[in-house]
Amino acid sequence: MGTKTEQYLEMLSEEGFRPTVDEEGDITFKYEGIRLYIVVSEKDPQYFKIADYLVWAAESEAERIKAERVARQLNIGYKVVKVLQQDNRFGITIEMFVPTLDVIQPVLIRILDMLKYVRNEFINLMNKPEEVDAVIEETLDESIH
Repeated sequence: MGTKTEQYLEMLSEEGFRPTVDEEGDITFKYEGIRLYIVVSEKDPQYFKIADYLVWAAESEAERIKAERVARQLNIGYKVVKVLQQDNRFGITIEMFVPTLDVIQPVLIRILDMLKYVRNEFINLMNKPEEVDAVIEETLDESIH
C-alpha cells in the first residue's frame, strides 16, 4: 500500500499529472496552469488538504480590506472551500477527513474544479472596480466610527 505520500503520487500520476514532492514533504503539481499542493500528514491518515497558496497579494490597505470581504463572501457561499489570509496574501484550500485515500480519486477532478472556480471567482470579484470603491468606503467608514 505504501505511505500516504506514495499513494497520492500514484493517484495523481494515474490521473495524468506530474506530481513532485517539495522540500517540506508536500506534493505539488499543476492543474490547468495553477500550482497546487497536497499537504501530507503521515500522522493523520484521514486528513486531506489541497491548497492554492497564492491567489491574490494585496498591494494596499484598501485592497487588503476588499480581499478580506471577498474571502468572507466566498467562505459563506461554497462548500468545503476555505479562502485563507496570511498578512496581505490570500489562498484557497479544500480540507476534509476521509476514511481512506482511495475515496479521493473518484472526486479528484471535482475538487480541482472547485478550487479553480473559487480562485477565478475571487479574482473576478477583486477586479470589479465599481465594487472596490463601495466596499472599501463602507469598510473604512465602519472602522473609523
